[in-house]
Amino acid sequence: MRPFFICILFVVSEAAHCQPLFLYKTDDASQKYVLTRYYHEAGASSVSEVIIAETFSVHRHDAFCQVTMSNAWLFRTQLSDVSLPGATNGVEQKKAFFNVMRMDFRNGTKLIFNGSSTELSQAKLEDVGGTNMVHFQGDAAVRELKRMGLDPPDDIDETKK
Repeated sequence: MRPFFICILFVVSEAAHCQPLFLYKTDDASQKYVLTRYYHEAGASSVSEVIIAETFSVHRHDAFCQVTMSNAWLFRTQLSDVSLPGATNGVEQKKAFFNVMRMDFRNGTKLIFNGSSTELSQAKLEDVGGTNMVHFQGDAAVRELKRMGLDPPDDIDETKK
């Protein structure tokens, strides 16, 4: 059975505050966003994450910014200090899919995107071409609904071209 999550909220620890976020947008037809980050967790662990998603948006709040990504794959590698009691090989890898993924970052977090560095709270992605939403129309919308396991609305005639 494939795990299915609707919404997950990640609160980034204080240790991750100074680490920049690296954002890329793929050049292929999918136009997906790729967010990478590296940080240290409590203890002697370091974490590297790659998140591939269809959308990326930033919502500003008083003391933090919330990044929201949809249809997101999270690939996470954690390296632990193998000298810790009970540590075996020190490497743990996980992957997960989220329909909606939200992460909170403190103000002052840097975002590196499209050849420049800016504070996450000041990020404006619309300058790089269009909206941060993916829109489907006609047959593409029906295919996307089916891919997501949903039935198209009753008023759509799928036999009509």
